[in-house]
Amino acid sequence: MGKTSEKQNGDKAPLPFEEMIKLNGSFEAAMKRGRDTFESGVKALQEESLEFFRRRLEHTSESLEQSHHCNSLVDLLGVQQKWMADFAHDCYDESVRLGGVMQQWMQNASMQRDGGDARSEKD
Repeated sequence: MGKTSEKQNGDKAPLPFEEMIKLNGSFEAAMKRGRDTFESGVKALQEESLEFFRRRLEHTSESLEQSHHCNSLVDLLGVQQKWMADFAHDCYDESVRLGGVMQQWMQNASMQRDGGDARSEKD
């Protein structure tokens, strides 16, 4: 029948079948690591996005409150210009934060992958 290997319980299984089981376990572990990494990354991006929108709503509310106290068109244009400057500043800050989140996400994925490879090589 071909080469066989005896397991602890006395059953004999063909060597290629055992190799397929090991390979399947490696694929399963890699898929789990990938899914966990993806989920943590999406969660971090979601939290950061929600924080950005919270900040923007806060700035918009402040601008609306300031607009109630405007006595002229010049005052209103000043409030609008401040809102636009805050918006540009917040967008820049958010892009920097998202870049940091993505960098951390990739570092974590790389560390998990390297750790996973090191574990599979030891087996």
